Amino acid sequence: MARYRDPRAGNNWVNAIADVALPADAKPRPLAELAARARRDALVISQAATPVVFLYGWTSDGAMRAVEPAKISDTEFAEGLAKQLEWLANNDQIQPNAPTLGDTQPAPAEKP
Repeated sequence: MARYRDPRAGNNWVNAIADVALPADAKPRPLAELAARARRDALVISQAATPVVFLYGWTSDGAMRAVEPAKISDTEFAEGLAKQLEWLANNDQIQPNAPTLGDTQPAPAEKP
């Protein structure tokens, strides 16, 4: 998700979400590899003149805060992502085999 100010929107914040379909034969990647790539992408984007790029990471006090990509390591970011996924799973925010935008099958039944 990208969040930015847009002059076309009166300089209000705009959220943009991009969903990318993976090929059917795509191999699963380790979370550490995905986190490292996301952090490196954020570092590249932040080199431009106007973007302000932050990653969300867990801090030592247990809170989740925005962190500049240069101030967090790949490993720290991966650990933070793992904690976020764990929190989401523990709060029923992640559903195994949840439908995607391209699926035509109904969503799984809700838990009682």
